[in-house]
Amino acid sequence: MNSMEQLIANLPRLKHLELHANGHADLLDGQRWQTATRRLSIFNFNFVLSDVLDLQDLNSFRSPYWLNEKHWFVAYTYRSLFSVPFFAEKFTKEEFQPPILSTLPDNTVFYKCITQLTLSEPSFDISHRFTEVQTLIMFHSIPLSCIERIVDLNRIQHLYLIATTGYLGIIFLINAMPNLCRISIKVNLKDFFDNVQCNSFRKIQYLEIGNRYRISDNDDDNNYSDEQLYSVFPYVQNLNIAYYCSVAQILNFINQFKHLSTASFNCLPGGYKGEYENENVIKIQSALDRHRSSRKLDYTYRFDSSSVYIWL
Repeated sequence: MNSMEQLIANLPRLKHLELHANGHADLLDGQRWQTATRRLSIFNFNFVLSDVLDLQDLNSFRSPYWLNEKHWFVAYTYRSLFSVPFFAEKFTKEEFQPPILSTLPDNTVFYKCITQLTLSEPSFDISHRFTEVQTLIMFHSIPLSCIERIVDLNRIQHLYLIATTGYLGIIFLINAMPNLCRISIKVNLKDFFDNVQCNSFRKIQYLEIGNRYRISDNDDDNNYSDEQLYSVFPYVQNLNIAYYCSVAQILNFINQFKHLSTASFNCLPGGYKGEYENENVIKIQSALDRHRSSRKLDYTYRFDSSSVYIWL
């Protein structure tokens, strides 16, 4: 800690400091940190410790300097002592438990820090509420009434669906999220479109479809029409198709999504590498060049090992 104290002392104009360190009990001296950081207006740290702490080890961070003057709060979990809310957990599942040791008066702030929540069980009993969740990940179809009890639906911007038990009630859920603009549908694609039927979600601007690691080219899960996709999501601006797309499909997506600005497509069937990969890239590149020329378009594209990315 001596070297860090010296470093801070040699930077008299320093106002904001973010510090990551591994160490021992010397990092737990809140009085020494008070002396070293008095000129700072922001001090956030995450210390990975070799020692296991108990409640009294945080006492030096409970002084008026820390709590009243600076309003700097700390918490401890999994051998990590960290600033709250800066280093508080942001991604979690329904079984989330706040740190047992902290200098905060209550645990409210830990729930407010959660911006991504995963619901992995079809039924759950959660007594607390996550009011700041922006990304909701669902592994099962869950009744809207249950979701409303634990998240603020007005905050949700990204709905990530990995449902393995269908999409019953998905229309009501999507419509209950006024600020939802992004949907990722990873499995059970046909079931999703069967449930939404003729509904159109005009607010969705970002759309991700499929899972290249799970869905094979002949999987019935992909058995829906492209027309359903255009009809359900007519105002998509950013499109990511993760399952294999033929050249014809890629061009059709570009033509049919009238508001598209960026897109990516998996253009290599699973298991194909080497020579076939090069041939497929050349084939797609040639088709895109002809398409741009014939329609007098000015979009750009690039390839990686399995996908083509297009900017329109």
